[in-house]
Amino acid sequence: MAEKSPISENVQALIDKLHFEGVKAGSEDARLIVQKAKQEAAKIIDDAQKEADRLRAEAHAMIEKEKSASQAAFKTSLRDSVLTLKTQLFLQFKNQLQKQISTQMDDEKFLETLILTIAKAAISEEAQNINILVGEIKDYENRRDRLIEAIASKMLEDGIALGTGRDKGIKIKLIDQEVEVDLSEEALTELIYQLIIPRYRELFEGVKS
Repeated sequence: MAEKSPISENVQALIDKLHFEGVKAGSEDARLIVQKAKQEAAKIIDDAQKEADRLRAEAHAMIEKEKSASQAAFKTSLRDSVLTLKTQLFLQFKNQLQKQISTQMDDEKFLETLILTIAKAAISEEAQNINILVGEIKDYENRRDRLIEAIASKMLEDGIALGTGRDKGIKIKLIDQEVEVDLSEEALTELIYQLIIPRYRELFEGVKS
């Protein structure tokens, strides 16, 4: 068996060394590749988590915004409904009040009492040249003329004259002072309505005006 020469041994040693270092280098590269892959995978997972958190936060903010908008719309709708209801109730109340006053203005006895009361007050204040205009009465048929005729004579000597007016109710004219007091159906309705409505509003709203 031939012995290996020193040169052959050195070559073999070099080959073995290169192989060992190559394997070692390959293992190191593989480890670095795996480590890098893990880092990249961790970054991808972290980015995905951040994106998911961002989308979840945006969705939550949108839901809260829509919820607030819905609540605001509901409150506005509720407020408008209450205001509409209140307006309708007040209008209905005013209409009922006017119907009651209108009925009273068709009552000859009520008108007579009202006229005589006004005349008495005028006389007590020594007012003169007063003209009281009596408006139309429902189911006319000369009822107003009979009413005026029945009570006119009681007041003429005191300077109070009765005449006919267009609006239901009565109007008082102080000739010398150029003053007119409107006690027509519409005027009395508005006057009484303004006096009563604070209490009516208090009952409706449950609070004092």
